[in-house]
Amino acid sequence: CVSGKFHNAGHNCVAVEVLVVPENWHLREAFLSRVKHHLEKSQKRIAWYPHSRANFERFLSTFPQAQQFGSFDESTGQAPWVLASGLTTESACSGNEIWCGVLQEVRIKSKNLRDYVEQAAEFCNNKLWGDLSCAVFVDPQTQKKSKEDLDYLIGSLKYGSIAVNIPTT
Repeated sequence: CVSGKFHNAGHNCVAVEVLVVPENWHLREAFLSRVKHHLEKSQKRIAWYPHSRANFERFLSTFPQAQQFGSFDESTGQAPWVLASGLTTESACSGNEIWCGVLQEVRIKSKNLRDYVEQAAEFCNNKLWGDLSCAVFVDPQTQKKSKEDLDYLIGSLKYGSIAVNIPTT
């Protein structure tokens, strides 16, 4: 899913911007660790789109605790990747597209998988800006074991395209 952020340095209307995960997911910390690993190890991209630097700075002023992977290189124009993790559906920057190398991890408190998919669909449909595309990442075991919940999630999402286990870029 991180590759969906790298494409075109995040200057893409279908770039991954928000990772919506269950707070009580037993693999959440391992998943987040891998996201950070790839942000740290990836080649930095040039923030070429107009106002990219201002978008980064605006985001970082809102989320000063966000982790930066690298720093701006004035000589090359390369920008860091940024990750704000541990956000809630209320605290996330969800009212507009950030349009740069920023990711947000939004955690949803839920009682079970059905509760999570209902809340995730509600958040994505009614609070996140845009409805062009979204990607759902689910492991094969959960796909088989919880087909009804996955079908509910995909059927509930109001997006032009919904990708499963691939980024939308």
